[in-house]
Amino acid sequence: MRILAIRFSGLGDIVMLSGVLAQYRSQYPGCEITLLCDVVNAGIVTELGGVVDHVIALDRKPFRQRRLVASLLELWRVVRAVRRRPFDRVLDFQNFGETGFLTRMARAKEKIGAPKKAKYAGAYDICVPLRKSGHRIQQFARIAQLLPEIYTPRLVLSERAERVRKELAAMTSGPVVGLNIGSSQESRRWSEQHFAELAKRLSKTMHIRVFAGPSEADLLAAFEGIENIDVCTGLDLSQLSGAIASCNVLVSNDTGPAHIAGALQVPLVTLFSTGDDDEVGAVGAPKCYIKRIPINAIDVGEVEARVTSLLEQLSAPFGEDAVNGLGQV
Repeated sequence: MRILAIRFSGLGDIVMLSGVLAQYRSQYPGCEITLLCDVVNAGIVTELGGVVDHVIALDRKPFRQRRLVASLLELWRVVRAVRRRPFDRVLDFQNFGETGFLTRMARAKEKIGAPKKAKYAGAYDICVPLRKSGHRIQQFARIAQLLPEIYTPRLVLSERAERVRKELAAMTSGPVVGLNIGSSQESRRWSEQHFAELAKRLSKTMHIRVFAGPSEADLLAAFEGIENIDVCTGLDLSQLSGAIASCNVLVSNDTGPAHIAGALQVPLVTLFSTGDDDEVGAVGAPKCYIKRIPINAIDVGEVEARVTSLLEQLSAPFGEDAVNGLGQV
């Protein structure tokens, strides 16, 4: 059975989808799964433990930049890749107009999605109702024609990611708290000043590992002069997974790395503004969350207390042997 699963974005959603695809494999032994995703997220497939067999990576940058010729060439390349082999089933987990078009273009016996607009419904043989409640993973399960349960994602570190984890774990002997300071949306980003103050307080007794993407390098100035800290930036998704696995707790905005931590069973404190933990929160690890609107109304002392409480409730020892989380809260 050949399956085409479509989910362009974001990184956290693809991690959440992995549990559903693993359940799909369990229900349909021997099935072959191809994932069509944004090229910026394709690297996470190496950490999915073989759940995905093939990847079709779409570069959406020309479309965002409105470069017509480049966009048409990229669309033609992806359509050719989609039509190269017949599928038994297409599962559109994105349900954009663009993914509806690609679903229509695929050579498949059955096409399933949850179109956001009635005009897109013609692309599908089965239309799943839009989600009105519950976790996003449950909606992914409905589209996959599974029971609408929360199928826990699990990442399995590749050899490359495991090397990164071991290298970073060897650098420290005490508890390591990771701080993921970035977000794709400003309204969902706790300020770097708040993160720096948290780092300053925690670094008295813990090692701090700061995660920042290439576009967030200017935020790192806030951490200058803080002791007992290192910075991880410019990592690809395999390296990022290994680096997150080296932490005993991760404090993160509601974004992709939080879901990586959850799937690696790394204890987690998630900071929310829009969105809710019971709808889009990371799954799989001991966790707590704080939500305020605006997000910068979250007090540094409250986050510090949550980190300290979480660490106190974890039973396994710190250091090299503390791999992929420290137990249950």
